[in-house]
Amino acid sequence: GDRIEFSNSFGSADDSISRSLGAGTYFVRVFQGRSTADTRYTLTFQANPTGIVDQAGNTASSALDVGILEGERNFQDFVGTADNNDYYRFTLNGVRDFNIDLFGMSQDADLELYIGEQNLNGSWELGDRIEFSNSFGSADDSISRSLGAGTYFVRVFQGRSTADTKYRLRLNATA
Repeated sequence: GDRIEFSNSFGSADDSISRSLGAGTYFVRVFQGRSTADTRYTLTFQANPTGIVDQAGNTASSALDVGILEGERNFQDFVGTADNNDYYRFTLNGVRDFNIDLFGMSQDADLELYIGEQNLNGSWELGDRIEFSNSFGSADDSISRSLGAGTYFVRVFQGRSTADTKYRLRLNATA
């Protein structure tokens, strides 16, 4: 398949690649560099999983369905190179004071709130963006507002940083 990454350090300096990868099968190619001399090498692999099961869908159509939101719900997940969008869908059955808090990040992640729209097939998709929060770096993001009855989407996504980050998400709806 396509080359994802390469390393070509000069001389006998160590080569390494470090990045996030999604589930799948990968191949590593080791080849002779600029030198024409034979060399021995040691090749090691290390996987550093986030330790968090990816709960939220990566698209609006695969959003985690929270159901009817009453009170507080908490989630823990991550976004990064291999998973740069997390979507959550919830329903309000009346006018509610609504708060979203995104916190506990080591890198930048941002937050958006959308109204949901049902398409002709009966599936939910993103409607208009209602509000967003894009605090700089690992600072907390939040959105607070009154919302009417309906279905909504929350999008958590990788911000200005290209590094992976775990996050905590709190959704709260009160009458």
